[in-house]
Amino acid sequence: MRSMTTQLIFIPETEMFKLFQTNPTKKLEKQYALKLEEARDAQRAGKIPLFATLTAEAEEIGRQLDAAKQGS
Repeated sequence: MRSMTTQLIFIPETEMFKLFQTNPTKKLEKQYALKLEEARDAQRAGKIPLFATLTAEAEEIGRQLDAAKQGS
């Protein structure tokens, strides 16, 4: 008859909770896309000053996104 042994596998705590961590680049990508859509809609509505402001905000989010990707 075979003896049954139980093996315990040690998983570091950081690996165990990785499932629940959010991806910061994913959040920035979503913000970037939404800001560009808002800018596009403002441009189509003829609100050029608002378009310029939203585009500048989207560019800033894009820089943050690039920095986050470089850090990964």
